[in-house]
Amino acid sequence: DNREVGLAPPRADPPAPPPWPTRRGVRSPATTATGDDGAWLVAPAIPARALSDAIAQWGSLPAEQVLTIAAGAISALATAGPDPAMTPDHILLTDDGKVLLLPAPTAEDALFDLGTALFLAAEGRSPFDPPAGDPRQPTLAALIRGLMQKDPDHAAAAATARKAAAGT
Repeated sequence: DNREVGLAPPRADPPAPPPWPTRRGVRSPATTATGDDGAWLVAPAIPARALSDAIAQWGSLPAEQVLTIAAGAISALATAGPDPAMTPDHILLTDDGKVLLLPAPTAEDALFDLGTALFLAAEGRSPFDPPAGDPRQPTLAALIRGLMQKDPDHAAAAATARKAAAGT
């Protein structure tokens, strides 16, 4: 079979069967394979780029694009299962305008990570690099500030972010 596939090394601890095979917005592995370098997760290739690659190529993105990415990531997060990685390397932007998340569970706060990824997309730099502060794009400031608060009520934070990303 001559199909293009994507390969990713699995986590050090063997994962349970993926909880996301039919979840919208989450990139699912199709099978596993082994080789000289160990075991790999295999999935059909999709035309997409990581958010980090888009930022590296184009620099900071327009507010409208960042809001579209936020809405897609928040929608995917709602079906992704427990705390997927929401870093710029794990947020995929497809050629047809969709946002997908790579399945890479993490113990971190997914909403906080999404806020830092969106800040990077809006500003072209990390929110932890000087000068600190809100994004210069006022339409994004409340959304990103809300996501980056350490809020124990994730459902409320996600609802607020979803409304801000939708522009309501």
